Amino acid sequence: MDDDDNCGNGELNFSGPTWDFYLQHGKSFNVHTTGFEQDCYDSGFGFPLFTTAFYIACYAGTLFEAGNDWGNNDALPLLDASLGASPLGVRKLGVGGEFDFYFTLSQIPLTNEDQADLGITKACSWQGEVALAGKPFTCTIQVTNYGPGLPRDVVVTDSLTSSLAATDYTVGAAPFRVGSDTASYPCGPSSASGFSCNIGSMPVGVTVTIRVEVTPLKPGHFENKVTFSTASTELVPGNNTPAAVGVDVYLSVPVDIAPGSTTNPVTIGRRGLVTVAIISGGGFDATTLNVATACFGDAEDASQRTREEVHGVAHKEDADKDKDKDLDIVFHFQVLATGIDLGDTTACLKGTTTNGIGFYGCDMVTPVP
Repeated sequence: MDDDDNCGNGELNFSGPTWDFYLQHGKSFNVHTTGFEQDCYDSGFGFPLFTTAFYIACYAGTLFEAGNDWGNNDALPLLDASLGASPLGVRKLGVGGEFDFYFTLSQIPLTNEDQADLGITKACSWQGEVALAGKPFTCTIQVTNYGPGLPRDVVVTDSLTSSLAATDYTVGAAPFRVGSDTASYPCGPSSASGFSCNIGSMPVGVTVTIRVEVTPLKPGHFENKVTFSTASTELVPGNNTPAAVGVDVYLSVPVDIAPGSTTNPVTIGRRGLVTVAIISGGGFDATTLNVATACFGDAEDASQRTREEVHGVAHKEDADKDKDKDLDIVFHFQVLATGIDLGDTTACLKGTTTNGIGFYGCDMVTPVP
């Protein structure tokens, strides 16, 4: 850049980059740019005397121009909102004696810029085999713009219903991310009934991901629905409303395998039996469970578990021998029917209560030959 020092005329003698921006008719817009001028460097660069000390002096702003540092950028004045009587054509902005900025405003025929096919999906997940009361589950919404245009005013609405009272679960904040961008942006405030998320416009081929965490305090059932709207033309309305996602939250029950033992040995063999107890306590009464539905066995493969109690039905006894002498539920299973093998470390019991709520619990095992 040749600045106005000595014989310079201050003109930038090459054309800069060119970008195309599409503007909506009737909407205001702003133009921002900055120029970077460093008379100190321009005066000294290329001369033998451009020493390290000279460089430091320029950088620190202690020589020639006061405040001549990297932040010495010249900002353009504000653009008139009306653009004058003839808004189309070449427009010019500048900083006196420094530089000019040109842009061209033109009108093009409207094609498919305001049309797009948006698709939306939703899934919920949790840690472990089932969702448990007291532990959160996460629902993930993904909205994708398949093009060809740039949809405006995209709004995602998440609706949550539950068999639980609103006071028996919490819904966390719902941030969203655009594509691979690591930054997150907030949706609207969450409530027991869901939230709304104003995404705005979406680039073609980009997926916006929204995640929300729900923490149930009691067992029950959740239904989650999601829809979206846009001010632009939606080309394929059929993929706008995915099926509702259901989440069954299980009651976590204390399971004790081989009661009275600290290592819970399980004998692998033809006659090997394993004793499994569901322990009452802390306001929980194991005898209220529908024990006929209980299925016990390998923690990693539910298909190998068994419902076949050796004696035909579980019985009630004080398995943990606690001071309250409350009754627990005790099962006996053939080990070969449970899918427990040498090397397994955990086994689980799963079933439903008399009112249809799921229950689930696990304990460590030590299989022995």
